[in-house]
Amino acid sequence: MRYIAIAVLLIALCSTLGADFVNGTTTCAASGNKQVSTTSYNLYQLTVFMPAANTGGIATGGASVTTSNAPLLTAGYSQNWNKPSAGINPASLYFACTVSGDSINWSGSR
Repeated sequence: MRYIAIAVLLIALCSTLGADFVNGTTTCAASGNKQVSTTSYNLYQLTVFMPAANTGGIATGGASVTTSNAPLLTAGYSQNWNKPSAGINPASLYFACTVSGDSINWSGSR
């Protein structure tokens, strides 16, 4: 019985270690907005991070997001999206910045 329990735990551990992660960094556009990623992914989870070196605010949203129609996140903050089935695409998420030299980091699991 003990060997069966150990085998089940090992299988569970191996299945979680097999997760595939993707990430990237995108610099703010000089004006307007920009896609978080130009590559499409089918993710279960997506997190965007505002690096500590950023000096302005960043708004995230759809293709029409601007710094005046969405909440601004500042350096050190992040946003996270989760779905029980894959379906989050960072290429469909856009961001706009108040300072063109800032950037956004993102990470996701598929």
